[in-house]
Amino acid sequence: MHNSILSIITGSTFVVQLVFLALLLMSVYSWSIILHKIFLLRRIEKNINLFEDEFLRELPIGEILVHFSHKSEFIPHHSLAIKMIDACKHGSIMSSLENSTSFNKLKENISHITNSVIEKKLLAMSSGIGMLGIIGSLAPFVGLLGTVWGIMDSFQSIALQKNITIATVAPGIAEALLATAIGLFVAIPSVFYNNKMNLMISEIESKVRIFSSELWGLIISNSINDE
Repeated sequence: MHNSILSIITGSTFVVQLVFLALLLMSVYSWSIILHKIFLLRRIEKNINLFEDEFLRELPIGEILVHFSHKSEFIPHHSLAIKMIDACKHGSIMSSLENSTSFNKLKENISHITNSVIEKKLLAMSSGIGMLGIIGSLAPFVGLLGTVWGIMDSFQSIALQKNITIATVAPGIAEALLATAIGLFVAIPSVFYNNKMNLMISEIESKVRIFSSELWGLIISNSINDE
């Protein structure tokens, strides 16, 4: 099987060989993105779950932040919590609770911080993933180019030899079918993992936003109790 595929590739026309080379490069590039990003997102998900478990145990947020400081780059909650707490200290949460205008400004600031942190983290997590969508859309058409060229080659062989035999049309048809198959082989995992990773990122975003609301409520509650 491998020998027959290799013989088809080596025996194909120059244009079809360029198509095969382009598809090979696209496949290598897409899988490098897939393997890197899947590992990264799963690591982020794992650390987020550990962080949230500690948070749900109602441990002091300061202790949690110190405990996960060495993993902060893999936990969006960590940098968000630090910035929210700093903003509340700077905005004097105690005095803000007594003044509705100050409280609303502080709340808007917290919302801005949350959105800013989330956007930066999402941008870092999603960088490169868009290429999977491009490759997934482009690969079938690149394969189709090889398919069309292979069929054209078959018709030219028929026209030159003026007879139709298996030996005449088989090489061109084999090139055409192989180009289609490889195009789909490149496109399918690219599209699948593009959708999968975008879903993972959306779930991470939801978790960060939920954590932001919970931490804000905790800060308000603790401030009221301290008062």
